[in-house]
Amino acid sequence: MPAIGADHGASVAATQATVTWYFVAFGLAQLIYRPWADQSGRKLPLYAGVSVFIPGSLACAMAPTIGWLVAGRFLQGLGCAVLMVVPRAIIADLHTGPAATRLMALVMLVISARPFRPRWQALA
Repeated sequence: MPAIGADHGASVAATQATVTWYFVAFGLAQLIYRPWADQSGRKLPLYAGVSVFIPGSLACAMAPTIGWLVAGRFLQGLGCAVLMVVPRAIIADLHTGPAATRLMALVMLVISARPFRPRWQALA
């Protein structure tokens, strides 16, 4: 976070807003994706979420100011929220009992895993 703030000439609070607005969008979008996935099927919301997440990621990568970065993170949150809703709905559609529990644990493991970069590699 300090490097992001320094790169954009932003305060600590403005830099932390990138996380805040990501989670605001992430939480609110889940309220939209679940009913939409129940009504229209699973594919359309999934495609829409990815279609929002990719431009958000591009906006973050090319953000000239911290405001653009916050907006890009907001779009990422809107798009990424679909990954919390649709896989759960698909599992609930196809499985019950221990099989559903096992698959849900696997999906949550995959969602929570992130690329690992050792700290020493960041310094090189």
